[in-house]
Amino acid sequence: MPSSESQGISKEDMVVSQDYLTITELAAKLKVPNSWIYARTRLKGPGTIPHLKIGKYLRFSLEEVLAWLKHQQNNN
Repeated sequence: MPSSESQGISKEDMVVSQDYLTITELAAKLKVPNSWIYARTRLKGPGTIPHLKIGKYLRFSLEEVLAWLKHQQNNN
């Protein structure tokens, strides 16, 4: 089976094809205010919620955020 690279699909394209959530979508899933999400994106270090910045827009992988939350819970 040919690789995705040989089919003209770059690794960057594969990342973009994942479903990323907006702040509003993530806040709804986590049942927290948007401001809580924004505050976690401004932190530096391990307290920073994993996010991807596309220009001025923030996007979130639900899997990465849930893993981050679990890690935060285990460290408290």
